[in-house]
Amino acid sequence: MNPNTIKLELDKTITKIVGYEYGMEIYENQAKNHIGKAREVYIEFPEFIDMVAPSFIQGFIVELLRIKGSKEELFDFLHFYSPNENVVKQIYDDLLMTM
Repeated sequence: MNPNTIKLELDKTITKIVGYEYGMEIYENQAKNHIGKAREVYIEFPEFIDMVAPSFIQGFIVELLRIKGSKEELFDFLHFYSPNENVVKQIYDDLLMTM
């Protein structure tokens, strides 16, 4: 596993994650302190997650986007992974449409 991988710990009874505030909470509690000065960071969603709403991702990345300054720099830095390839495709498609 990549040392810059952050495996998100989410409620196993929920397969769809939504909400700007929830995204901010997960970033604050599970990712922020692990990112530090890493050149690249990989965010891994658990296999039971089958949908990630744009609102969750927007909340998750809001602070990182302020730090990086542009979505291009953010996309060079931040990568998403899931055993479910459709989840990753959906995240990137939504990000490209909303940003």
